[in-house]
Amino acid sequence: PPPAAAATTTAIPSSTAPSPDAYGEKLKQVKAKYWNDLEIAQREFTRIAAQKPPAGAAAQQTIQNQERVKVFLQNLKRIMTLLAQDPAKATTNNVDMLIKVEQHIERQVIPALLRVKSDKSKKEEVKVDMTKQPTSTAKTAAEAQRQSTAQQTAAQADAVRQARELQLKKAEQLKAEHVARAQAAAAASLKAERKDAESKALAATLQLQNNKDMVLSPNQRTALEEQAARLTVQAKDLIAQQVHVTSPTSRAVIGQTAIMCTQEVARIAEHLAQSKAAQARGATGPKFASIVDTSSTSSATDRLLLAVKTYARDKPEVLTQAAPVFLELSVAIGATVTTSHV
Repeated sequence: PPPAAAATTTAIPSSTAPSPDAYGEKLKQVKAKYWNDLEIAQREFTRIAAQKPPAGAAAQQTIQNQERVKVFLQNLKRIMTLLAQDPAKATTNNVDMLIKVEQHIERQVIPALLRVKSDKSKKEEVKVDMTKQPTSTAKTAAEAQRQSTAQQTAAQADAVRQARELQLKKAEQLKAEHVARAQAAAAASLKAERKDAESKALAATLQLQNNKDMVLSPNQRTALEEQAARLTVQAKDLIAQQVHVTSPTSRAVIGQTAIMCTQEVARIAEHLAQSKAAQARGATGPKFASIVDTSSTSSATDRLLLAVKTYARDKPEVLTQAAPVFLELSVAIGATVTTSHV
């Protein structure tokens, strides 16, 4: 039966090359290199497709082979139509398409044509042997050696091609797995950052609600204002950086970080506003009268410790509001204050 022919359909990529001149040069190059072989292949496979299947058990196999040959001829006709066009009148400048066509010719058309030529050559040699005796045993042995060498060369070329395709397939698979892992890691990191930010925001909100009447010391207010300024600059830098990032995952991470900075600045501003309001309420309220008896104490440390103890016992709400001030005083005079309010 005639040899089986590959039935792979040539894919036409959608990308286009930038230069029509490059397309025309590539078209001329491919046509000059393969046109004669394409004509021979079309003629030989047309002859094979037109053969009548033999009777008997081999008929089904021959019919299936001829169907594959017909599909092969359809692809071959498309390729020849493409190469026969005038470069000056071409409707496309897709060089990548010509590269795909050249690869199809190298991988499918040329090997199939070589097999057909080899089979045809063998049949012709058999006919010659039947009508003519070999002139020399050495000549017959040399011919057999030549055929064997040609077959081995074809087998080696096919093995190299298959190994190369397998290697490319594995490389693409590894690349896809690496991209998937990177995307999963980025998504997990973003999810964790969002969860942590939500927890911090909730804690900050609760703290603000519990400390609405707390008056910040000048040092605390200055520290919060400096922190808000740093976060504001950081948020602006992140927004500017996001414009130059092409990865969607990275853009999302940067955007989320900028949002968290902005939210933290808003919480600090609210905290400062509450402290200022509490300070104003304290200034307009009734005059504060100390309940601490300092007549029996002399040193600053003793008076501070007595004040903390007295307010913790009699007026814990006053101690809660003045805790930052007591802490700064203790640091200033070198005293150690231990209380649940500081």
